[in-house]
Amino acid sequence: LSLASLAIALILAVGAHADPASMSGHTSGVTLDEARSIIQAGLEQLVHLPNVFQCIVVLDASAVLKAAACVDNALPLANDFAIQKARTAIAFGAAYNATTQTTNQFLPGQPLYKLDSIFSFTNLGGSIPLFDQMNTVRGAIGVSGASTAQEDMEVAIACLNGVNKTLSAAQLQVPAGLSFPFFSDSLQRLAQSEARAGTLGVAGSLAIFNDAGRYALFYRLDRSLLATCEVALGLARTAAITRMDTSDLATLAQPGSNVFTFDNSNNYLTVVAGGLVLFNAAGHVIGGVGAFTGSGSVNDNAIALAARTAAAAPQMAAMLDSSITLARAFAAANAVLAAAAARGATVSIAIAGRDAIPRLVVATDGVSPISVQVSIKKAQAGVYVPFPSPTIGAIVRPNLYYDLAAAEGGLVTYSGIAPLAVPGSNLYAGAVGIVSDAGGNFDDTMAQLAANITLSGATSASIMLPAAQPLRLPYRSGASITLSALMQTCGVAAAKSNLSTACAARDAAGTLRYLAAADGIAPAAVDYAVSSSVTALSVLADPSQVQSELSPFLNTTTGQGLYFTWENGPASRAVVLSGSTTLVVDMIIVGSLGLSSGLSAPAADQNAAQAASMALSQFYTGAPECPRFGALRVVDSYLTQLFIHANVSAAATFTAGANFTLTWHGPTNLVPIAGTFAGVNALSSFFGNSFSLVRNFQVNPLFWPDPLLPGVRTVSADCEVIVKQWQEISVVIATGKAISNALNTVVYVVRNGLIVSADVYVDSMQYAQAFCAGQVACVAGAAGASTGADGGCDSSAILASVRGFGATILVLVLITLVSLFLLTRQSHSRSADVGVPYSAM
Repeated sequence: LSLASLAIALILAVGAHADPASMSGHTSGVTLDEARSIIQAGLEQLVHLPNVFQCIVVLDASAVLKAAACVDNALPLANDFAIQKARTAIAFGAAYNATTQTTNQFLPGQPLYKLDSIFSFTNLGGSIPLFDQMNTVRGAIGVSGASTAQEDMEVAIACLNGVNKTLSAAQLQVPAGLSFPFFSDSLQRLAQSEARAGTLGVAGSLAIFNDAGRYALFYRLDRSLLATCEVALGLARTAAITRMDTSDLATLAQPGSNVFTFDNSNNYLTVVAGGLVLFNAAGHVIGGVGAFTGSGSVNDNAIALAARTAAAAPQMAAMLDSSITLARAFAAANAVLAAAAARGATVSIAIAGRDAIPRLVVATDGVSPISVQVSIKKAQAGVYVPFPSPTIGAIVRPNLYYDLAAAEGGLVTYSGIAPLAVPGSNLYAGAVGIVSDAGGNFDDTMAQLAANITLSGATSASIMLPAAQPLRLPYRSGASITLSALMQTCGVAAAKSNLSTACAARDAAGTLRYLAAADGIAPAAVDYAVSSSVTALSVLADPSQVQSELSPFLNTTTGQGLYFTWENGPASRAVVLSGSTTLVVDMIIVGSLGLSSGLSAPAADQNAAQAASMALSQFYTGAPECPRFGALRVVDSYLTQLFIHANVSAAATFTAGANFTLTWHGPTNLVPIAGTFAGVNALSSFFGNSFSLVRNFQVNPLFWPDPLLPGVRTVSADCEVIVKQWQEISVVIATGKAISNALNTVVYVVRNGLIVSADVYVDSMQYAQAFCAGQVACVAGAAGASTGADGGCDSSAILASVRGFGATILVLVLITLVSLFLLTRQSHSRSADVGVPYSAM
């Protein structure tokens, strides 16, 4: 059989390993009462597993959620993995244990290698299929969250004690000896919602998420439409992370609103009625409830309201109360900044809260754009897998590495990670991610330093930068801006606003250089700040101008033209929110700022952002006037010779010859192309080496529609520094593996009309996997990720609705920033300049 035929045969051959004697008695799907009985049996097993916090899910035969329960302190990804495990059990009809012959087939070199990632299967233990008397799969149990697959499997087996039994909503409860306040509270609330649905005579799906936007409890009532599942989950999550009822958000989402398109943020929000914010007895936000029946908003709101008005447990506290405070994050970051300065290293620091949403990002002058992205991914990985990176490297065995590869947009686990503990408890307040140019060992040391400072309880009022240093490449002059200036600009914005805010500041190249989120702010507000800072830089305007100029396209319901490509485009995800502005000095765009307090006071956010922009000149020290577009013409001429004419010798005439260096950043032990090439023969040496390793090289022309340099994007341009991007398509000669649409970000420095340096930044792991001959050793321990979606109702939801803030960051940072390219096109015609030497102008 071919691989494809074998895959189809395995997927269709459900029930092949059934044990009908242990799970007989049913000839139809799983009922909600039976699903609750299964979950209860699993919870009772947790009494015997101290400090194990798991998610238990029950899926029906169509791989759609019937019920899900996540106890307090379960890892953010536990529910997603539990769903994947159950789906795999349904597809293969076998108890899914990581040691079985079937699951081993997913490993490198085996017949089903990569099939798990294509169909969102997993080779982790912790699931059992359910069969009827006809030996047909009718559902599955999935369990995840323990430190070992054996413990997950132990609880999954215990869940079998609930099969063929029923349990009402009132009977499902936390066993004696366990304390899960939020989960207990959620049980009471959904029992009231289910009763209300019964009196209304309707069926649907009910969900509760905690205030970090993570699963707590889900029921799909019997006779409900399958589509109600995903909507109810989206409603609960949206109410939780925005701190607003979704019926109010629905009004704001209409064309003409000054926050129109806000629902594009946070990996898309659900803005129909049926989602309500939940409060504890003291009136603090603790999460959100979602109810969707398909019978109308009146019924949905009434069912959700029953959960909100249920008596709240008096001991219930907001989950994020124990998340790291901004003052403690400042203290940890200051210690790392001082150590990095003493080492002479550039560094990007990201600190995420318990919800995996970054609360602080600090990127020193000269840090690469990729470093910022990776530091955020590392911090999120530390939340999802709360261990220091050396420990993560040891526990992320090869099969788990491949399972984690698609999670939350791709996580990084190889160095510079440390969880941040809550003093005196077994909980974590968040995690830190460090990326420096000093290397992995230094990053590990700095991450542990940050963790120690956090554990000590030390606090700081602000970021204290070491003594000012000259700007380092790639941000040297012109339309660059220092970290100090961006921080002070955010400080002005925060002082101008009388609300708790999140402030995101970017440089002209679109790199997120600073992010600070006030304690207790809604998770969605952080993404609003990040998203709107991208939009401001992309369109060179503040929100009022965008809404005015683009309203004929944005305020339409036809889904045509700009509305479709702007609001709904998979690459843009633009968010036109009040609270964003470009940062301009002497008519040169030097960056952008996004400020958000949520959605309740957009005018105040915008006023504060504009006040900060006006104050920027106090902090900014720019470069002297220079022939701004001369540098861009040199780089365009250079790339024209390389990509259009394939003439390396002609391209070399635009370089500084003996003073020219080209550096392809990446681990040379994984990617042979990486390295530094200097001097007159730098280009010929680099391309000679590259073309001996890859064939069929081309730039993806669809990446960017430039008529002169198809596929090449100008990200930013100033007096000396030009940033370009393209996607490489090629095939590695040694392995035959394709390098498909690999993003290259290249920073050129031009002086006296010649290119003196070119720094190439890429996703090293994408290249490493292509050069890897197939052995796990090529990539094991180098990077990792975990799975993804807060949904999980069906296979498409698991694959398509990755809802972590990490995916938002990865997409937003790498998207097309057309800022200075648009300005360039307005200021001059490149058609006459391409190919003309700078000295001739």
